[in-house]
Amino acid sequence: MTKLNEIGISDSNIASCHVVKISGRVPVLCVLENQRIDADEMNYLARRLDSFDSYELAKFQGAIVRDNIRTMKDLINLTFNLHNYTIVTEFLDFKRIGRKHYLDKNIG
Repeated sequence: MTKLNEIGISDSNIASCHVVKISGRVPVLCVLENQRIDADEMNYLARRLDSFDSYELAKFQGAIVRDNIRTMKDLINLTFNLHNYTIVTEFLDFKRIGRKHYLDKNIG
């Protein structure tokens, strides 16, 4: 709620807010711009994303683009289903790619 207070929103019981612009380390969240979102859901999503390492963030962003995810509910659900995705950043070692994919699929 600190961030809401900074922009002049002080009521902690606000059900929804209109998102004008999103910035930060997860640029793909711009899919939420010009939507009404629940502030509590946004805080929950932010806490989930704070726990991600760089590989999980890459998978999250890639999945949003690949699956055309646009709603807060789907973004939150995605944070629990990243094991369904594998990001390949380097094509030099196919054994490593296969191992990473196997671990992703089998929640390793």
